[in-house]
Amino acid sequence: MGHADRSGLYVLIGILFWFIAFNALEAGLSSFAVFTLGIAPGTASIYAAAISLSFLVFAWPAGMAGTRYGRRAVILVGLTGLTILFAVAYFLIQGAATFILVLVLAGLFWALVNVNSLPLVYDYGDERQIGAYTGLYYFSSQLAAVLGPTLGGVLVDTLGNQYRWLFLFSAAFMALAWVVVTRIRRRTVATVAA
Repeated sequence: MGHADRSGLYVLIGILFWFIAFNALEAGLSSFAVFTLGIAPGTASIYAAAISLSFLVFAWPAGMAGTRYGRRAVILVGLTGLTILFAVAYFLIQGAATFILVLVLAGLFWALVNVNSLPLVYDYGDERQIGAYTGLYYFSSQLAAVLGPTLGGVLVDTLGNQYRWLFLFSAAFMALAWVVVTRIRRRTVATVAA
């Protein structure tokens, strides 16, 4: 297996890891707000939407950054931000204000990762197999949609229904994704232009 093939595999593993991290946390956000912070269920859902709104605001700039500075580099910045943010959030979030602050920042960093993830797959895939690579991308992301909330739920159950642990769980998987993405070989200018 050549470097390009390995890089394509690392891209898909990275996608699996960062979606496991994100999906686990997203599934538990409202429960964390209600059971850990004591926020009313309706209000908790509104607060939890802060991550999606932030993502929408930063999606276009994230895509532009990926085009200008390289998708791999921008994804690494996003993964670094998410790993640190979620690790700190475990201790930092004590009320609604810090909860919303973390979610807004998470939306920003998540945009850097998510918006550039499918284009990154295409960067390392063969143009003649674009359909296959798209299928592999969605396989990785949908597998993560099953595994993330499931593993996160098992962790919460095991640790006495403490939803705060989801932040460390997500930080760990973002860190794993970061390690995998660093294994992806940079594309040369000639390869990108081809």
